[in-house]
Amino acid sequence: MKNKGITLIALVVTIVVLLILAGITISLVFGSNGVIQKAKDSKEQTEIGEMREKLEMAKVPVYADGNGSYKVQDYWNRIESEGLIADKTVDIIDNGDGTYEVTTTPGYVFEITVEPNKEIAENIIIGECIGKGENLSIGIRVVKKTTNSIEIEVVRAEGVSNFKYSIKKQGEEYGAAEEKSETRHVFSVLTQGGIYTIKVEATKDGEQQIVEKTVQVGEIPLAIDGDVIWTGNGQASVRIYTEEEGYQIEWQKNGISEGSWTREASGVKEKTITGLVNGDIIYARLYDGVSSGKYANIEVADNTPPEIIRFEAIEVTSSSIRVEVEAKDEESGLHAAETYQYYLEGELKETSEEAIYIYEGLNSERTYKVELVVKNTAGQISKKSIIVKTKTAIPIEEVLTADKITYVNFADATGVKRKCVVLYDSSSEYGIEIITMDTVKDTSYYGKAGYDNYVSNLNNEASKYINDTSYADKIRSVGSSPRNGGGSSGTYTIDLDQMNKLGIQNISKKYWLASYHTYGDGSLTYYYVRYINNSGNLAEESLYQKPYSGSGGYASEYTCGLRPVFHLKSGTKVVGGDGTEDNPYELGV
Repeated sequence: MKNKGITLIALVVTIVVLLILAGITISLVFGSNGVIQKAKDSKEQTEIGEMREKLEMAKVPVYADGNGSYKVQDYWNRIESEGLIADKTVDIIDNGDGTYEVTTTPGYVFEITVEPNKEIAENIIIGECIGKGENLSIGIRVVKKTTNSIEIEVVRAEGVSNFKYSIKKQGEEYGAAEEKSETRHVFSVLTQGGIYTIKVEATKDGEQQIVEKTVQVGEIPLAIDGDVIWTGNGQASVRIYTEEEGYQIEWQKNGISEGSWTREASGVKEKTITGLVNGDIIYARLYDGVSSGKYANIEVADNTPPEIIRFEAIEVTSSSIRVEVEAKDEESGLHAAETYQYYLEGELKETSEEAIYIYEGLNSERTYKVELVVKNTAGQISKKSIIVKTKTAIPIEEVLTADKITYVNFADATGVKRKCVVLYDSSSEYGIEIITMDTVKDTSYYGKAGYDNYVSNLNNEASKYINDTSYADKIRSVGSSPRNGGGSSGTYTIDLDQMNKLGIQNISKKYWLASYHTYGDGSLTYYYVRYINNSGNLAEESLYQKPYSGSGGYASEYTCGLRPVFHLKSGTKVVGGDGTEDNPYELGV
């Protein structure tokens, strides 16, 4: 009988097979894709999911307390109080761009984004878990952004002694890297509002690491305001100002040209521009030393209508309404040429800068609607209307009296309204005559010819002050005959006596009294013309002296004012006034 056993070769083969099987088993259990690792990964994913859910749930009460928004600090307080993070001052890293790296108590780091700002957010976004703290690569935190610089800090940089910093503007290539040991770096002389990508290179734990972050440079704020101050006479000034620090104010007027900005000195936070008018525009912006921000425009605009203080009928007759206006505009001022528009029954009658207007040619005893429109320089208008009834016309024979001083207005042929007094009324043989209370012009007479034609020349000059449309049919110089305008030696006393009776002979000016006479002293004959002197007394002046015998003579010249007398037409009526000096009667038909 033979003995049976395992040969040496078979034993070796068996051992090899067992080792292979053991290696496979160990790999399946302990390898990077083994059962144990998968179990570990599954556990981590479960923990990460649970933590994200807790971070999401912590938002709910904060949102409710914020009435539809999130107070970001309340959210950080909430997740700290719930134990999701240990210490908010350590576990929350502000990346400076609206994102935060939040390390939870199990060590998982989440990127959380708040929108639109770090105080009050409309949304809090719980991002992906970017790893566990001890395994994270270096990162970039934005420390500070200005309108022309970005300051960053490298985080999770333990064990790193050297960094390479580089930056590129959107659409461009990276510039040369700057190598240094500090974890902080400032990129300057950037364009406001520009989008830049920052790159940091470093070696950590023997491994080359590169991290990039895209950041938009801050924009210069449109933090400039302006006030319009009206200073009177249609002039205004604009005060531009800012509360921002570190900027200079730039401004220009009525247009934008890059070479025309006026830049104020550093530290000047307000500027007043004067001498402006309605429609001027001031453009203003901030300058940070490199770039300028967007501009604000402050327009000098008068949006306030003018104020009508008073619009009233100051004189009403049977055929006219005289209105007077008082208005003001303390901003752009009243319009220079189209200040007032006067309407009658809805029809425009006159556009004028005059604050007094007379509606004429009206019917007596009729009610009219008169309306005023006032315009300012900016084109703003105000309106006001009044209802006025015209008076009843009265025949002059019933009103005008010479028993006392009775004043009458009379518009002569030159368009001047003369203040007159009734010299004779309808009870006289001369009819109704009125005399001016001032002279209308000065006339001069000389020598014998001046004497011979004295009265006729005076009446001819007077005739220039009457026209066919007036309410008078005849005119003469005072002192001539009321009957026929003649100038005989004694007729002047008729007018002079009546003027003395009324007390209207003295008007503090000398004027001709249309009468003349001669006088001889045995050697000379004097040719005198009469006048009233500055004191209201009768006086005379010799225009020519002739010797009794022989030839020759002596001529002289004298000058006085002309004072006309108007004879009113029958049928003329009083349509307004009360006959006083302040409110003379107005004539009409």
